[in-house]
Amino acid sequence: MRSDWACRQHWLSRRRRQARVMIDKFVGILCRVASKFHYLNYISNTKSLVSLFDSEVRLLGSP
Repeated sequence: MRSDWACRQHWLSRRRRQARVMIDKFVGILCRVASKFHYLNYISNTKSLVSLFDSEVRLLGSP
């Protein structure tokens, strides 16, 4: 039978491990969200660049 101290240590280490897993998941989600936002930002920047280029080409093409 475990002593009270060993039991407490086991429980604490288990809680710590669970907390670490939760933190890892949270950080993973944050990173995924951040990369998604970065990707969307990149897409919108590219779109605005393309539309700018398009309007420039139209200006050049118009007589």
